Amino acid sequence: MGTIRVCHIENESLAARICAALDKKRIPYALVKTHDTAFDGIYEAQMEWGYIEAPENWAESILQVVNDLMPTALRESSNEIERLARKKRRRSRIIKITIASASAIVLTVLCLFAIVAIPIIRAYTLDRSGRTLAKNGDYEKAISDYDKAIELFPDFAIGYRDRGIAWHQEGQDDGAIADYNKAIQLDPHYSAAYNSRGNAWSSKGNHKAAVADYNKAIALNPKSAAAYYNRAFEWAEQGDIDKSIADYTSAIDLNPNYQYAYVNRGRDWAEKGDFQKAMADYDRAIELDPTDIIAYLNRGNEWEAKGDYYEAIADYSRAIELNPKYLNALLNRGEAWFSQKDYSKAIDDFSAAMAVDLKNVRAYKDRAAAWLKLGKKDKSFADSRTAETLAAKN
Repeated sequence: MGTIRVCHIENESLAARICAALDKKRIPYALVKTHDTAFDGIYEAQMEWGYIEAPENWAESILQVVNDLMPTALRESSNEIERLARKKRRRSRIIKITIASASAIVLTVLCLFAIVAIPIIRAYTLDRSGRTLAKNGDYEKAISDYDKAIELFPDFAIGYRDRGIAWHQEGQDDGAIADYNKAIQLDPHYSAAYNSRGNAWSSKGNHKAAVADYNKAIALNPKSAAAYYNRAFEWAEQGDIDKSIADYTSAIDLNPNYQYAYVNRGRDWAEKGDFQKAMADYDRAIELDPTDIIAYLNRGNEWEAKGDYYEAIADYSRAIELNPKYLNALLNRGEAWFSQKDYSKAIDDFSAAMAVDLKNVRAYKDRAAAWLKLGKKDKSFADSRTAETLAAKN
């Protein structure tokens, strides 16, 4: 804060008394003499001996000291005090107005936050809750949370997409597509929504629409490993194995730990007859997830195709250990035992397969063949008749 001229002094004697009083009270000030005709480089005829200069916030205290010492010595002291008091009151009003204005602004911001931001934050919280429920397979409750999120935040593109995924998992692809459409309407650059809609189209058998959506997802986000993976699956369904392998490779390049991509690319390599590449992909898939029963089944199939029944049975057995009701593994291991001429073990596996699916035609036909090898013609005939009956009904 700057200094101001507080009061003028008429003579040296008064100056001495005022200075002594100010020093005693430890009030900061400066005594400026003006009785010379030249002051501050400007020629003036002086009507006073000097004046007191001090920081503005001490002016009122100095004037009070001067008044106490010599009420008649200061011509304008009372006026000066009143002037300073008025100035102080004005400043107080300004501060109060400023504080009031700031408070109003803060209150307005808080109100806007409550109106706009809090519902959005709540919507995101509900969306996260829905994702957790969906991950645990509780799609009905997940959809309920997504409904609430969208009600709070009607322009919530993520909420629509996530609810669409839940509808898709529930087998309600039309509802899923409607939600994906809304998500894309709200955010035309939402790559993940296109990818998810592609999955719904694929589930409905509309392969052209599925590929179109995967293409759009990749165009919007060239680093979407999931979009490459899904498009690869679609190419394989359409019989274009080379394109399928290329897209699975792109997905793996983007995500070297994409376990499912290794499993499916291995299947494609197997279809092309490339045993080494197929086995390399299955090995990598099992390394990434030692509990993947499909990887064990597929690798077992490759071993069996190469005539290595010992390795094939080991892989089928591992899949069955992980899932004792894995129908394809039971059937495949039964056929491997049959090829090894261990018909009793083959019959055990075919019987276990029937326990999983009592109407499985393949299980009855294969067990009939095993019974025949063991000379059990009546049992073989009975299984053959059952197989024929089931086949006719299907």
